[in-house]
Amino acid sequence: MIVCPNLSSIEGNSTYPNINWYNDDFHKNWLIVDETTESGKELAKRIKKAFPFIDLIIDDDKLIDIVEWPEMSYTIDKSQLKINEVATIITEPNTIAMVDNQEYLLEEGVLEYSNENLGVYRIILKQERHKDVVIQIEVVE
Repeated sequence: MIVCPNLSSIEGNSTYPNINWYNDDFHKNWLIVDETTESGKELAKRIKKAFPFIDLIIDDDKLIDIVEWPEMSYTIDKSQLKINEVATIITEPNTIAMVDNQEYLLEEGVLEYSNENLGVYRIILKQERHKDVVIQIEVVE
């Protein structure tokens, strides 16, 4: 596995499990995870599971470990609503909420959500250096 140092991408190649198989300038600084060792296999597994919500621990230009970002904390008073009924989500201040492909800054950490249409809707909560949270709300009759 190779990992882009700015965490924009990870790539694996079972033919070359312990080298940077690219021979170009773009990939020359990518970090290698040696998947021929047990510790390298374990690190690759952890990276795949948590990516991109990680920090890289690099020593002497070698990727030696990762730190997974924490989950965001939040509460929601109800996840099933009747049409135009309101659900309240409380989370950390200055969280970004993605609702219907629109971003909203929750300065106080509170979102009140309602919808006049039946269906299942997703709200994504984002905060720097935290894993994104996906909340599903179902609107019923």
